[in-house]
Amino acid sequence: MRNYQNFYRHNYQVQQDLGENCAGGCLTYLATPLAQEKTENKLVLIKEFKFGHSGTSWADYEAHQREKQWLQQLNHPGIPGYLDSFETLTGFCLVQEYKQAISLTEQSYWKPEEVKEIAIAVLEILVYLQQQHPPLIHRDIKPENILVEQCWHHPANSLQNGDSERNYQLRAYLVDFGQACQANGEAGADNAVKTTLGLTPPEQLLNQPLTAAYDLYGLGATLICLLSGMKSTEIGKLVDHAYRLQFQHLLPQLSQQFLEWLEKMVAPNLKHRYSNAAVALAALKPISTVKDVSNTEIFSRPIKGKAPLTLVALSAISLVAGIGINAVSSNSHSLVIHQLKTTHTCPDCHLPNAKLEHAELEGANLKGINLEGAELEGANLGDAYMKVANLKGADLYDADLYGTYLYGANLGGADLTISNLGGAYLKRADLENAKLYGSYLGGADLGMANLERADLEGAYLGKANLGGAYLGGTNFRDVNLKGANLANANLEGANLEGANLEGANLNGANLNGVRLHRTIMPDGTMEFSRR
Repeated sequence: MRNYQNFYRHNYQVQQDLGENCAGGCLTYLATPLAQEKTENKLVLIKEFKFGHSGTSWADYEAHQREKQWLQQLNHPGIPGYLDSFETLTGFCLVQEYKQAISLTEQSYWKPEEVKEIAIAVLEILVYLQQQHPPLIHRDIKPENILVEQCWHHPANSLQNGDSERNYQLRAYLVDFGQACQANGEAGADNAVKTTLGLTPPEQLLNQPLTAAYDLYGLGATLICLLSGMKSTEIGKLVDHAYRLQFQHLLPQLSQQFLEWLEKMVAPNLKHRYSNAAVALAALKPISTVKDVSNTEIFSRPIKGKAPLTLVALSAISLVAGIGINAVSSNSHSLVIHQLKTTHTCPDCHLPNAKLEHAELEGANLKGINLEGAELEGANLGDAYMKVANLKGADLYDADLYGTYLYGANLGGADLTISNLGGAYLKRADLENAKLYGSYLGGADLGMANLERADLEGAYLGKANLGGAYLGGTNFRDVNLKGANLANANLEGANLEGANLEGANLNGANLNGVRLHRTIMPDGTMEFSRR
């Protein structure tokens, strides 16, 4: 049994280490209070600051003291509350409410609707902070400092943006108040504040007064990270010479209104940024996240001499429901396709061999849909929700699947030649014998996926996640795998001739029988011998 830190004399028993090498000498633990009257919760979070910890400084100590000071004053459901504090022989501990939530960095894919929901929740917390006297600025908004948890409830009360499958909402929490300070009009320069290019607003670097708009910049940059799949440590690559974040090209699926809202959140000039969280929140709420995600106006618009299209669509849905969607006639098959094209919602529909070339289905809810053998050449399925969909043998030549959620989907034998799968979520998907020649899969998540004997010649998989994937006999000839994660992947018999593996993670990977001629290895050297 592991020997955890002993806090018995302070009436806490540690159950689990949550972080042993936090910056600033902070260790975190999950614990239970021995004296239950201390808290109504069964679990608490203990943050221990050690004075002698390697890399710590007086500024780190002050940050932890500052966090304690602010938490004692704040009371908001989106901020884990202060419970207790005590000194130890090597430092001191802060005890907070424990939330069974994950950091935004722990999930690689977020749907635009979820990102908007997170944005609203965090803005509501910022509104509360900015209502303090004087207003409080967090100064360290980033994905690592926002936690989220799913709150489940009845589906009938949870429909948002046409997502009929969601029966949960996201609850967000803002943590780490060690850098927080009051907006008092004084200059923002502070050597103790840790800055990150792309996340830290220019006024911090230019010694300008701190205002309520400060935290909006960090939140906007965080949302761009979630939508693009970019790590917070890499967002600085998007900053141009005028300190503008050039992110629009990474998010072609977003509506123009949402893009403009994000641009205003991260405007380097304070005059062009939203003035405070309340204004930003009011501007965000009515905005649709993806292009054409809401067709309410189109469907309700009457055509002269005919019923509104809403009634036509509803009639089609009713007819399909009446006859059974898994045993449709040719007429009802057409009605289902009509429903799909007009409502962008068709979960569990049975549409094998459907003709949907160049169909506009961006952001569609297609969970569990059967499109086996369907003709989807040039179709736009960007950001669609296609969990466990059946696309076996489908023609997806030159299709747009950017950011599409394809967890557990069957794409065996599908033709995905020169398709766009950038940022797609393909965890545990079956791509056996799939044709991915020249496709773009930058930043895609293919963890635990099956790509046995798939053809990816000339494809781009930079920074893609292939951890634990089965890649036996896969053709990676001339593929760019720079910075990709291939840890514990099975590459037995794979062809990596001419591939670029610079910076890739091959820890624990099975490389038996791999062809490595002209291959650039993770250390940048070129391998010629293994053919």
